[in-house]
Amino acid sequence: MIDLHCHILPGLDDGARDLETALEMARVAVADGITDVVATPHAADGLYRTDAASIRVAVAAFRTALATAGLPLRVHMGSEIHVHPELVRNVEAGRLLTVNDAGRYLLLELPVTSIPPYFADLLHELRTKGLTPILAHPERHAVLRDDLDRIAAWVEDGMLVQLTASSLLGGMGRRAKASAETMVRRRIVHLVASDGHSPARRPPQIRAAHDALLRLDPRSAARISQNAVSVLAGEPCDVPEPVRKKRRWWLY
Repeated sequence: MIDLHCHILPGLDDGARDLETALEMARVAVADGITDVVATPHAADGLYRTDAASIRVAVAAFRTALATAGLPLRVHMGSEIHVHPELVRNVEAGRLLTVNDAGRYLLLELPVTSIPPYFADLLHELRTKGLTPILAHPERHAVLRDDLDRIAAWVEDGMLVQLTASSLLGGMGRRAKASAETMVRRRIVHLVASDGHSPARRPPQIRAAHDALLRLDPRSAARISQNAVSVLAGEPCDVPEPVRKKRRWWLY
């Protein structure tokens, strides 16, 4: 299994606070059956100074630590990029990382309670540059979880959607769980990842979420698993047409 979103690098953001914690997260991931993790520290969010160069150094050091500890976990480069007006320019300048540094997919995070007015234009601009945006955890977003048609429209314009694994299990609250399940049924979920931050609080585990997906929609579960392989390789994903919400027409 592949975890495309995990804050496992020690000391870079609000994820693993030190190397010991990061290694324990790796043990949890391996025990869950995860073979590959994309390290995605927060970038360009105004709190943490994490650019492409610092992430590359941190990944190299952590790979050495994993080998020394005898942990069979492959760690790849990435970042969770806070949406901001200079995003495209910073990617083109090499200051922000694509997923696995493969030059195709970008993991994006919106502000917690709002959507920047330029976001739809940004998504379109990324697509014209040959980049595919992946929106992290919209089921947890205060606005988007109640506006799934907007997400569907962005998907139709080329965006992918990544759910947090624990949302499908109720770990992020009832509203996030309900939104996640509805999104799966409406075919606007393409990836599931842990968004792991520690060994205990939102750990790097995805197996139980995939089991929940199998019960909810077996075909989506298979597609989502294969999409993780494709994203890591920088290859196209299987993106079905979203199911639009049916409108009710009332006669008076």
